[in-house]
Amino acid sequence: MLVGCGKAEESAPLGFAPHPGAVQAPWAHGDWVPENVGLRDLVPVGDCVVGVGTYANGYRNVSANWLPDAGCARLDIRPAPDGSAGGGDFAGERGRGWPGGGLAATSVVAGPADSVIGVYESGQFARLDRTGEVVRLAKPGNVQRVTGLARAGGMLVAVGTAEEPASSPIAWVSTDDGATVAEVPLPRDPASTHATDLPWSVAAAGSTVVAVTFGSPLSIWSSTDAGRTWTVEHLDDLPKSTNVKGVLPVGDRWLLFGSAEAERGPNRPVLISGTPGDWRLDDTAALGEGGIVAATVDARGLPVLLGRTYLPHVPEQNQTYCSTVWTRTTTDWARGSLGCAQQPATAITTLRDGRVVIAGNRDLWIRPASA
Repeated sequence: MLVGCGKAEESAPLGFAPHPGAVQAPWAHGDWVPENVGLRDLVPVGDCVVGVGTYANGYRNVSANWLPDAGCARLDIRPAPDGSAGGGDFAGERGRGWPGGGLAATSVVAGPADSVIGVYESGQFARLDRTGEVVRLAKPGNVQRVTGLARAGGMLVAVGTAEEPASSPIAWVSTDDGATVAEVPLPRDPASTHATDLPWSVAAAGSTVVAVTFGSPLSIWSSTDAGRTWTVEHLDDLPKSTNVKGVLPVGDRWLLFGSAEAERGPNRPVLISGTPGDWRLDDTAALGEGGIVAATVDARGLPVLLGRTYLPHVPEQNQTYCSTVWTRTTTDWARGSLGCAQQPATAITTLRDGRVVIAGNRDLWIRPASA
């Protein structure tokens, strides 16, 4: 069923049962944070997930992790915000409020023994153990910014930009779950006209790794040996203001997903599919409105996409968003509405038992493996 943004929410759109209020809100005061604050990533751990993101403590955004209850029907911030007045190594007002806790990672993957491994923007690798302890691992030098992390079999592959040569594309590869890290320079795209065309997101399937820039035209890096060597290619002739939010391996192919601006209208979904050396822009007219913000592959090996549109801004009111889920059939896409609210759905993943979980800053949606 297609349900337009702003219309009544389905009771269980495309099999996703809503759990209103099942996510502990990421703020100390008020009832709203911008869309880039709060629960950002979900990692399958054990029988459920761990959420990673930030918490608005009233003075600044600090790290926060969300852990599940026994039934995987609720996510709470652990360690819990305690309302403390002292906020760590900051002077003045920025030194006030809860200082945060847990894994403060830019990007995260599943680790050994039900742990979560993440990498900070600074390049620091760290592991969140199931006991709740955060263990610092390697921190490579020559890091300007780390933007993505993927697991390629037994390897970890992070991407970002190096300090030297200035703002150059680079990968960091670990064979021991982040205990040690080796630097691997990435080739520059010879067709690129912007010094800022640098890797933004990365994903892996087996020993194949794909990384891509955020904005168009796109530079796409690929490796077939778990990040040890790389090639780069260029993709243009994309819709105006295309932004790629992520990379998803689907069977023996790949999806690059994101959004593009539409003239005098809502953003449109963008899907680029193919394999390294053979990419094509997909026709997404059947998907309708909304940019794609996250994606997963379900137990049947089919992609599930999470999207978002913005309702027209009303002066002196917080932004309202409409969240959408798309599921793939054998021949087409089906679209369902998750409703419109000031806190959109932000993350999606597939559990080990095949359930698909969607989370935002207030709500959960869970689709059973049998759906």
